[in-house]
Amino acid sequence: MDLTQLIHRECYAFAVPTREPTRSYALYMPELREPPSGDALPVGDYELLIWHPGGQAREDATSEVVDYFNELSQALSDCISGMAIECGGLVAVVSDGSRRCLLRRWWSPVFIEALERTAHTVGELDVEVLRALSFDPSRDADEIRSAFWRELGRAYHEKLIMPLQEVASSCSIRLAWDWSHWRNPLSPWVAFGDVRECFGLKRHSGAHEEQFNSSDDSQGMRTKLDAYFNEDNTMNIPIIVLRHDQWLLQLFTSLREHTAQVITIARISATKMSEELEYAWHAIRNGAYPLWCDLHGHPEMHPSVTLRALLHANWWLRKRSALNHYLARMLAGMRHARRYAPMAVVTPLMHFQGKLHLSRIANEAMECSDAWRELDDLLHRFHFDYDWVPDDNMVEASVIKKPPIQVSLTAIERVGLCIGRGCYTVAVLPTPQGCCEALWVKLSEFYEAGGSIFLLGAPPPPSEVSAETEFLKWVHATARSYQVRFALQAELGAPVDDLSPVTYQNPHGGCLGMFDWRLCPDKVESPLMTHRMLLLALRPLVETHHTAIKTAVRWLNETPLIMVWNSSGELAEFHLRIRCVGTLMQWQAIDGSINDYLHYARVEEEVDAEETLCIVTPLTLQPYCASIISVPTGMRPHVAAANFAVTHLEVNISELRITGYARQRHLDATVSIGRRTVEIAHHCEMLPDDPRALDRCVRVLSQYGDIVIVAQVHQWQWMPQYRWWRKWLHGRIAWTPIAEDERVTLTNVPAKHVECILLRTEVNIPPSIERLILWLERLPEGWLTLAINNRIIACSSAEIAVTHTSRATDDLSSISVISTPQFFDATSYINHGRMELVMRIHMPDKGSMHLPAIWLLMHLCASSGQTIDDVFHFITASDAIAHVHALRNSNWDLQVRALDDVDELRIEWSATEPESIVHVARNTACDVAGPAHVATIVGSHGQKPASMRVQVSDLKLMPVTSDMEHKMELRWSVASKVHFNVEVE
Repeated sequence: MDLTQLIHRECYAFAVPTREPTRSYALYMPELREPPSGDALPVGDYELLIWHPGGQAREDATSEVVDYFNELSQALSDCISGMAIECGGLVAVVSDGSRRCLLRRWWSPVFIEALERTAHTVGELDVEVLRALSFDPSRDADEIRSAFWRELGRAYHEKLIMPLQEVASSCSIRLAWDWSHWRNPLSPWVAFGDVRECFGLKRHSGAHEEQFNSSDDSQGMRTKLDAYFNEDNTMNIPIIVLRHDQWLLQLFTSLREHTAQVITIARISATKMSEELEYAWHAIRNGAYPLWCDLHGHPEMHPSVTLRALLHANWWLRKRSALNHYLARMLAGMRHARRYAPMAVVTPLMHFQGKLHLSRIANEAMECSDAWRELDDLLHRFHFDYDWVPDDNMVEASVIKKPPIQVSLTAIERVGLCIGRGCYTVAVLPTPQGCCEALWVKLSEFYEAGGSIFLLGAPPPPSEVSAETEFLKWVHATARSYQVRFALQAELGAPVDDLSPVTYQNPHGGCLGMFDWRLCPDKVESPLMTHRMLLLALRPLVETHHTAIKTAVRWLNETPLIMVWNSSGELAEFHLRIRCVGTLMQWQAIDGSINDYLHYARVEEEVDAEETLCIVTPLTLQPYCASIISVPTGMRPHVAAANFAVTHLEVNISELRITGYARQRHLDATVSIGRRTVEIAHHCEMLPDDPRALDRCVRVLSQYGDIVIVAQVHQWQWMPQYRWWRKWLHGRIAWTPIAEDERVTLTNVPAKHVECILLRTEVNIPPSIERLILWLERLPEGWLTLAINNRIIACSSAEIAVTHTSRATDDLSSISVISTPQFFDATSYINHGRMELVMRIHMPDKGSMHLPAIWLLMHLCASSGQTIDDVFHFITASDAIAHVHALRNSNWDLQVRALDDVDELRIEWSATEPESIVHVARNTACDVAGPAHVATIVGSHGQKPASMRVQVSDLKLMPVTSDMEHKMELRWSVASKVHFNVEVE
């Protein structure tokens, strides 16, 4: 290896041995003056780290950046409302021949400022700070690294972020920092240092907490929320754009909950609508705004082609807006409430930053992030409510006691660990190793007050824990037993096969547990044992055994809001256990209405440490649909209806009044009034015997479909065109097929006798086409003209256009001169469903050339399902096009017939494909839209037949295959509104 190409006189160079890393070795420093030769490297495999200054840190560097940003912001302030700074180039991978290097960049003024501050704080030279950042496993190096990342964040805050934020605020522009291109969760810390110091995130004050909790009524709460999130107050709030990573969003949520406000945006990149909805759910669950920003098609398809296809589909923007409105309603339900979680998962950020170095060898920071990510998935799977709490916030927490409760004959002390807005009864340590002494002292105080603590990672070494309190004695003894077990297993050469949780129940309240669940060899039983151990101290507010159901809990004052999401593409029927008693109010995303959810199964006689009763209620969710359930306090009558949906129940002294929607005459229900149960059987004469007769109230007037198809011209043929005086020697020349290669080699062609090369392909255009657009993405070098059906449409220069338009069939004004990729409307050149493309190219010097890349964008309109099948069969049978993708939209013009003695009809519309979106419009206004399943209410009694249009559409370009269901079907189910009274004693 030639080091002189990599190392310059102003660089620092370190080498880390890959097999037995002990510390980084200094290869070169600026004081040596002469770069080392290739013999300077030690023998063996080493990782090379080079610190190369990119520029000098001038005093006026910050003012130059601020002045430039100020000029740009003032020039654009009238036409934009926000600006995002893309930070993906700060951490990148570069390739230099056979070498693949990881490149990290810092702004020179910030890096030099952080380096000088760190050296002054820890009392070391610059080279020792850089050595610790390269690799050094000692404890002193941990302190140096922690100080450097903290100072780097402060330097960014003072010299770059705050000055730019002030300029943007003065121009009324919101400023965002785009970190969505980083896949590694360590990249934000590597690029900006301590994120909290970088954005100046401080903990909330008591006055700010009073702002949200001073009002008890919902209207006052909404007024104060609107007053806080207005334009003036949110202008200075940092905005961070992240990837759709559940753990990363959860971590930044903890920073938002326990520090000042920070707005997080989750960038969603999904090839299917189901993936997009799933990623949006994770974002909404963590209070982030989902942002869909990527266009997906075939990997070889240019983004301009995908964008043109989406915009050419005149229905796509409306469906995209409808889906965004659907997601916004779910987000509103989560953001206008609070996360009062009973479990605090301690995030040892100080230990994490102490272990964060730039070598990819023995990177303990990556191991920490992996452990946090796996624990976050486990707690989310078992429906626990938890907050990630930074360890420095935990150190400054206060421990409070609540009045005891009586369970059987034992008085249980209750304790709370107050941090910011949260009050926690359980603390979980995902990585117990490396916790500071102050944290162990705070946890001891928490345990002695009656709190529960669980250690779910590798136990801390006994040397890190001083056995001074009862809690620390237990941790010390349990960690030593783990150490002895591991030493014995290593001596015997046997695997660890009997690892199980170690627990201790405090008679005065609280529980202790230690279990390295990631080390347990049984990967199936390990999460279950962890779940059972956590249940000793805490039971989730909401539970279900359905694997596709995801839940999230928020609180509005004392009322829980439970969000339930079906993440599968199938109908989900499940039971939901809620550990509280009250009236269930449900908001369904399919119709947007909020009604009493009166399906009530039973009250479990289950008494846990909190002495709570549980509601177990059956629920049904359509694919990719969400529902928000609130449980206001108090007992009200409930109805369990087996064959109809109840929307209202009124209890008088001697009768029950029930309102709902039904499809059958015989209605059975069970009404629970306190502890009394009333069985109801009612017969509705107004409903037909056959429920399908209600479905016939909807009549189809017309049906048609819009289809946008994108395909690449695939099959080419070539033929040499000889000079005029050589044509008689060769006679008639046949077209030669070209293999499926990007580059074609021409053989046995005498270049000096060939005037040019002709490339030809013939594409059969499907019927019912309304428009055809060509995207000329990549044309061969030396191309001359492009003709469609013997008419020249494009050429490489104006001179060539004049030369090749001598025939009467060519119009000079209709020929485009193309120098860059562009679109070309070829609708008028279609002749009887056939299109022949012929390209004239100069004879290449090296006897080889690239094939052109031309895409076809076709818009078709089909009036029946049979026509749609014919179109797709025509396309899949064609050999001249490849990489076929389609956007489909089916329209149904319907009429709903009025029924006698019926006030309203509830119609549920559903598509056969879960990847579709259903859009119902009535009188040119959108009633409701949602993924694959929506519901609408239509008035019936005394009205004329209602007209409406229902559309089933694709939101993504779908690949066309032979087994694809080309037709998009629509189904509906009609229920009639019923009112009846039942006399009771």
